[in-house]
Amino acid sequence: MKVFFNATSFKKMINEVTETAAEAVTDVVFEDVKRRSPVRSGLFKKSWRKSGSKFKYKLTNPQPYGGALERGRSKQAPKGVMRPAIENIKQPIRRYR
Repeated sequence: MKVFFNATSFKKMINEVTETAAEAVTDVVFEDVKRRSPVRSGLFKKSWRKSGSKFKYKLTNPQPYGGALERGRSKQAPKGVMRPAIENIKQPIRRYR
C-alpha cells in the first residue's frame, strides 16, 4: 500500500483551519470588548466595529473618548476594555504551552 502526501492540499487545509480560528478568536474578543464597554449613553458600546478578513482583523471604536476609557477613566471599566479582553483570550492558550 502506497501513501501519498499532497503538500498543496495540506497547506490549503491548514490555511482554512487557521483562517477559521483567527475569525473565531476575533469574534470572542469582539463580544468580550462590547460586554466590558462601560455604558452611560450606550454610544461607546454600540460603536464597536470589526473589519478585515483572513488573518488580519481590526476592532475599532471611533468615539473620541475611547483612549481615556482604555486607560481606566471609567469606574465601570477601571482596567480598560481591550486589554482585559485580550488577556482573557490568552488564558486558555497559555495552558497549552
